[in-house]
Amino acid sequence: MKISKKIFVMPAVALISVLVFLIILDVIVFPFYVSADEYTIPKVIGMKKDDAIKMLEDLNLSPIITTSRFDEKIGKDRVMFQKPLPDARVKEGRRVYLTISGGEQMVAVPNLINKTLRDAQITLARNGLILGKIDSVQSEFPVDIVCGQQFLEGRDIEKGSSIGISISIG
Repeated sequence: MKISKKIFVMPAVALISVLVFLIILDVIVFPFYVSADEYTIPKVIGMKKDDAIKMLEDLNLSPIITTSRFDEKIGKDRVMFQKPLPDARVKEGRRVYLTISGGEQMVAVPNLINKTLRDAQITLARNGLILGKIDSVQSEFPVDIVCGQQFLEGRDIEKGSSIGISISIG
């Protein structure tokens, strides 16, 4: 039985073609692609948002604000976290993801009027607020019912703030 040479020639040609293609990729295409300028990512954590963005753009990097988090330790509109981390070597145009501080968390003042002292304390605690000074006043409200509060309902104040109330003595 004679085996035709065509059976061996076609796979050999295909194999050689693939090898030549891979060598061209490795020697010409990939070096051209990865030869872009490299930059060291600066540390922008703690910087004001606008200053950090300008610094990164001046280095031909692409800053992207991903999210904002509340943090009482870091001032409002300052960078809390960055990715890639500082001192990483990256190519020109690389995206740098920034997390920005929203400052201290604000909460809306709840309505405390017509609640008992205990209910007012619970309502404030659920909203991250603290019961402040308690005044006893004469009013049309029943005894031991909140008839006034320091801040109007719906006003935004910092989480952890105290709110004074007035309790009716009848």
